[in-house]
Amino acid sequence: MKKTFYGRNELIAEAKYLEIMGHDFIDSALELFNKKEETQEWSKHIYSFNLLAAQAVEILPKSLIAVHLCLNKNNYPIDATRCLTRKELGQLGHRLDLIFKKVPKLKKKLKIYSIKRISNIFLDEYVLTINNKKVSIKYLEGARYVAFATNSNLLSCYNNNVPNFLKELSDATKELITDMINDFDDKKNNI
Repeated sequence: MKKTFYGRNELIAEAKYLEIMGHDFIDSALELFNKKEETQEWSKHIYSFNLLAAQAVEILPKSLIAVHLCLNKNNYPIDATRCLTRKELGQLGHRLDLIFKKVPKLKKKLKIYSIKRISNIFLDEYVLTINNKKVSIKYLEGARYVAFATNSNLLSCYNNNVPNFLKELSDATKELITDMINDFDDKKNNI
């Protein structure tokens, strides 16, 4: 096996690690939500749920971007591809509107019609409109620092739209990444 081929696999593994983290965040968030459903006690878990959901909704689309870059820049030096990927993901920050613009297939698969940030003295979140349903995802800084964030996030209430969206996001990301890697392998095998 050529060293460069091993390096390519390493880059894809690094991008897949992002995906795995995102799925783990979703699993943990859903566990907290289910605990809330069982006990009707939400105050102990709401901030952790917000943080995990915000992280997952940012990281899973970014993992798609990373896999795409690593596959499409496979003729570049490995360190250059890693640097380019890091830069691309960093420039997107925590802005879900920008992140989802970079992954139109995911946005279409999830039927996201709009992404709007709402920021005022009480909350800082993104509202995703999906099939006439609203899904509120906290802006990551507000989820982490609550009242001490640049834009505080003091309000939280959830229905089943957020957990359902997290499950759909997880499934769609898995499917799209698998398809990208399979398509890449098919092209390489047909040369």
